[in-house]
Amino acid sequence: MVETQQSQERTDRKLFDEAFDAVFVLDVNGVFLDVNHAGCSLLVIRVTRSSS
Repeated sequence: MVETQQSQERTDRKLFDEAFDAVFVLDVNGVFLDVNHAGCSLLVIRVTRSSS
């Protein structure tokens, strides 16, 4: 079960990262939690990813 969930999370992350559309994830206060590469390009920001 855990392997299946981890596999699905990797698939979801890959789809998120490689999407041609900009994807932004914000919290209820409007703070950015995650932005994919297309979103970074749209906003002209450099991509850095913290390991949390």
